[in-house]
This record gives sequence, structure tokens and C-alpha cells, in this order.
Amino acid sequence: TGHGTTAGSDVLGAQLGVQAQNIHLDSRIALASGAFKATAEDSVTLGTHADLDLSGRKVTLMDVEKYSWGGDVELAADSGDVVAEAGSRIDVSARNNRGGRISVTALGEGAGPVNLAATLLGQGSGRYDAGGSRVPFDGGELFVRAQSLQDFAGLNQRLTEGGITGTRSFQLKQGDLVV
Repeated sequence: TGHGTTAGSDVLGAQLGVQAQNIHLDSRIALASGAFKATAEDSVTLGTHADLDLSGRKVTLMDVEKYSWGGDVELAADSGDVVAEAGSRIDVSARNNRGGRISVTALGEGAGPVNLAATLLGQGSGRYDAGGSRVPFDGGELFVRAQSLQDFAGLNQRLTEGGITGTRSFQLKQGDLVV
């Protein structure tokens, strides 16, 4: 845990994977347009100070400015729950490019619920040329595969507010889903 600065946070495409019995993250991880994967045998928890920043960045090449895409976050618990506490943040947004992907899995027979109370950011912005037509970049995506999901209505509201307007996929094994 900690609240230090992150050296090299603008280097694009870095990947980091963490695998353990239990994972509790409560600090900043910055992987511009990168990939972060946390896989636990039991539970994955993002504490109130967790900040997963995989957002795109502006890149200057000589006299040309370009923008990178939003990165990907994968949180998986084999037999426990996945919790992103209120106050934590997952950012896969991008400026002038597409938003990234957040994938959450807690499907094991003894797995607990998925609770994504975090601030979730995934807005894509700008437009690109798709064969003669200018079309907007896609917003971020969320894929949840779980035994159960807490606060579906609140989660959808946070997703819309954070610009995760691309694919939203939910596979739930137990409980009711109130829309």
C-alpha cells in the first residue's frame, strides 16, 4: 500500500500480472494503454485508495500528436469474491481513441458476489475515418462473469457516468437481476 508517484507512467503497453491466494490492492498502478491482471485463488479486493490507471495518453512524435487507446483490466477470483470498494478507481478511458475493457470473474462454486462500487472510467472520445465515414471511437467495455452481482442498478449508473458505454456483458449463476 502507499500513495507515491509512479515512475514511467506514460510508457505505453506495459503488462503486469499478479497471482496469489488473496489479493488486496490499495495503491496506484499506472500502465498507460497497458494490461493489468489480478488472479486470486480466494478473493480480489481493491481498497478505497486503489487506483488502476490504464488510460490512454497523448504521445508526441516529432511535431505530430497522437493518442493511445484505453488499456485492459482483468480481476479474477477462483473461489472468493471480487470487490472494488467505494473510493477505488479503475480508468480505461482514452482521448481521441477507444476506451478499454474491464473483465471480472468470480464463477467458482464457492465464489462470493462481485461488488464494483468503484469509480469506473472508460470513455472513448474523438472520431476516426472508417473507409470514408467519420465514426466515433467506442466507449469502454465491461464483462462480468459471477455467481452473483451486488447493486446492478447502481453499477449501471456508474458505468454510464464513467463513459463505459460499449459492451456490457453479465453472466450470473445465482440470484435475481433487477433491471
